[in-house]
Amino acid sequence: MKRIFVSYERRNGALAAAVLRLAEQLRDRGGLELLLDLWHPGPPAARDAWAAEALGSAEEILIVWSPGWPGELEGPEGLALRQRLGRRCAVAVLEGEAAPPLPDALGMAAWFPAGTDAGLDALHERLLARPRQAPSAAPAAPAVPESAAPAPEMAAAAPEDAAGSAPPAGMGRVLYSIPPRMQAGTRYEAAVRIAPEPEAAALFDGLGEDLRRHAQEGQLKLSQLMAVELMERDSDRLFDIQALSTPEQPVGIAGWGPTQWDFHLTPLRPGRSLLVLRVMAVLQLPGFGERRRDVLVFERDIEVLSLLAEHPRAEETEIPLPAVEPLIAAGELRAAMELLAARIPEAMRDELLLLQGRLSALEQDMLRGILSPEQITLERNRLLDALLKLRDAAGA
Repeated sequence: MKRIFVSYERRNGALAAAVLRLAEQLRDRGGLELLLDLWHPGPPAARDAWAAEALGSAEEILIVWSPGWPGELEGPEGLALRQRLGRRCAVAVLEGEAAPPLPDALGMAAWFPAGTDAGLDALHERLLARPRQAPSAAPAAPAVPESAAPAPEMAAAAPEDAAGSAPPAGMGRVLYSIPPRMQAGTRYEAAVRIAPEPEAAALFDGLGEDLRRHAQEGQLKLSQLMAVELMERDSDRLFDIQALSTPEQPVGIAGWGPTQWDFHLTPLRPGRSLLVLRVMAVLQLPGFGERRRDVLVFERDIEVLSLLAEHPRAEETEIPLPAVEPLIAAGELRAAMELLAARIPEAMRDELLLLQGRLSALEQDMLRGILSPEQITLERNRLLDALLKLRDAAGA
């Protein structure tokens, strides 16, 4: 999947919704991984660190044009962007904007009217395209000794038809397991397995009990190389989704069993969300290179339960609950929040939920290593201060 860094005028708050809508439209067309900071909320320093890393890994830059965009090139923060503009980039012109006189820094970048379906299709095709390698005369291949020939089961996956595209691999079965209900702040496993029809009986072999409980099956058409994505349909980012497997993997290699894709899902806060599972055949098309075709698109409605622990209400028990203060003093913020849930009025529980969501987001950012120790300390102190104010307001 081609990685595209999306650059836009970040100081223009009114532009964010249009940029997000454009990125979603391009993502829905398939084949692109859009690197957009709006999908990675956080403190400015963390967002800048993410952008620098994403920009370094991107194959191409998509600029969403606005008259103030050249300001993104100003100052030290624009250095990485200026250094990358010598590579491939495209310019999207939103509806209502005129075709821009492009700055010299953009060189020969092409622009596309992204406010129309035709313009979006053209932009999508342009971003999918990869630069052609200059042809070179290949030296004659040396004779391959018989001992170095590929194994028979691998040799079956190698031939191409006369048109240059890999032949289809027939029909197969897919197993997918995604829990329908989750609790915020808890990490869950999800998995997808694909096998050719003759090997479908092995789809459940070695599958863990939790995955087996939620497993569903379906039939699909196979190519020799398949790709799987799991994402949220909406942009509210209710989940942190980590793909643990290589997105594109071969299917049907004799002796290897079903091909598996693993994911970790961590709900960040209570609510409902639609997770979209996309299974795609990866095809090599003459003159177009690698292309993906959807063979299964499945939506699952996920309910995320409250983070609040089911403590008895203080007025419902005669047994005194432990004090909150020792937990706070020890830095056990999550335990303190769960205990406080039993002591605050119902009207204040939403505020506590927000604090628990912030704590879960902080813990996830710490796991990713995108925050400095100073940033972690600052956010923990802010959470501590808010928690103490909530305790005082509740009289707990």
